Amino acid sequence: MLKGLLAKLGDAYVVTMLVDDSHDVLRLRAVVRITAWTGTLTNPEAKLCIIPGLLPVGRTG
Repeated sequence: MLKGLLAKLGDAYVVTMLVDDSHDVLRLRAVVRITAWTGTLTNPEAKLCIIPGLLPVGRTG
């Protein structure tokens, strides 16, 4: 069973693409805007997630 957020192809729009290289390894990144989705937001590595204004789980300051 899939966990997390799921979006239909028609609800995903590529905003921009970035191509660069590091140590002769070509990298391609995409920024995608999702306008509608189903599911529940999950984060299997919550301790690594930092959102400005919020503290990760288990941290008090």
